[in-house]
Parts: sequence; C-alpha cells; structure tokens
Amino acid sequence: MNTRNSLVFCLVMTICCIYASRFAQAAVVTFQQGDGGSFSDTDATYLEERAPTTNYGTDGVVKLEEEYRTSTHLLFTGLIGYFDILGDSAGQIPSGSTINSATLSLKVADDGRGNAELHQMLTSWDEDTIAWDALGNASPNPFNPTTGDPLNDGGGTPGVDYYAAVVASQILDTDESTYDFDIASALQGWVDGTSNNYGFYIIQQNSNHAQIYSDDAANLADRPLLTVDFTPPVPAAVPEPSALLLATFGLIGIVIFGRRRKR
Repeated sequence: MNTRNSLVFCLVMTICCIYASRFAQAAVVTFQQGDGGSFSDTDATYLEERAPTTNYGTDGVVKLEEEYRTSTHLLFTGLIGYFDILGDSAGQIPSGSTINSATLSLKVADDGRGNAELHQMLTSWDEDTIAWDALGNASPNPFNPTTGDPLNDGGGTPGVDYYAAVVASQILDTDESTYDFDIASALQGWVDGTSNNYGFYIIQQNSNHAQIYSDDAANLADRPLLTVDFTPPVPAAVPEPSALLLATFGLIGIVIFGRRRKR
C-alpha cells in the first residue's frame, strides 16, 4: 500500500471509530447489598404505628400491613432505597441515560396475600433513624374508620412524604417467592433530573400481615435486588455527523491533491 493510500485508509478508519463512539452500547447493572459492588448499598426498613419512635433499620424483614381495629391498630409501611446508583463512575448510571428496563425484585418471607404498592418518596430518610412519627399523618386515613379515634401522628402523607401515584404493584401471595416490580419510569425521572432519588414507600392494602426480606436478611440471595438495563448518553464532545463528513472529504482531498502535485 503506497503512502497516499495508507493515509487515506488511516483517515477513514479514524472517522469510522469516531462515528462508532456516537452509538452508545446498552449496559446491565445490578445492585444488591453485600454483592461486592461499590454502589450496591441498600436501605430497607419499616414503620409501625404502635411503636411511633422505634427504628427498625437493622431488621431482616420489612413488615407490611394495614388493619384498623377498635383498639390497637396494626399498621406497618415499608421503605426501600438505592441512593448510590447514579453517577459517572464505573458501575453507576450516568445522568441523561435512557432506562431500557429497571426491575426491583423483592422476596417474600411471609405472604400477606394483599396488593403491595410502591410509591416514590418525596423526602429523604435515614435507615438508621427513621420511625413512624418522622413522617406526616398516616394515610390513607389518619383516623380509625371504625371508631374515629386518631392514630399516632406519622406514617406518611401522600403528596407530602411520597407521591400518591403508584409506580408498580404486586399481590404478595406466596411465601419464599420473588416478585418483580417495574420501576423504569421512576429511574428515568431520576436520571433526567425531573424527580429525586429518595427511594420508595411501600404500602400493602390488606389486613393480613406480610413480610419481605430486607437488606439485612441473613442470606444474600434473599435481599432486594435492583437490575437496570440502560443506554448511556452520547458524549457531548463528539462532533456532529455533518461536520465529520466535511472534515473527512476535506482531508482526503488534501492528501490526494498533494500527491498529484508532487508528480
């Protein structure tokens, strides 16, 4: 291959490599407490109306229940969050990415046979300190619907502590089974910056007690697992195709014209 052809070949290959870099490849990342990942730290706990100042951040399960009684109510709501998953480090999800799919997999320790709903949190919380009375008045009803007696203040208020809209829901009806919640819409909002990553609020609208394994479960495989398939944004520094095309033809023309003038 002569010098001119070698130069042309190198130029073409360089342009091809630049063009290829414009098409970002999809990636799949997983986050599960204890899996060795740098950003897999998981927060999961629950709130109990009967114990409004008690923190359950180290329990191996998250308890869920909604049962109003004439005396002692059984109200448990859950919280779960992955607060380190966004960023520009390897293993994180960059801002501006396209979320192709995102699944939160929760394993049931004790089925409640009720509909578990995930809502995005509107406020930040700390797994090590959060308790029932740290949030606004309980919902969906801050009073016992049977007697009208007020509950302990706290537990969470839609529109204040969490979004009223349901992100995803599943009926938890089988012990030791894993249920997948589609949370792609929530993650897309986080990477777009239209909402904050404060994790999720979990309600089970059923009087039967349910438990899901938390990040402190003894077996790693039982802990909440987040799986995200995403496509990172195209690097802003890469030139537009029209500019690259003009530059390519210009450089090739210079090489060819220069060779001809030397003959």
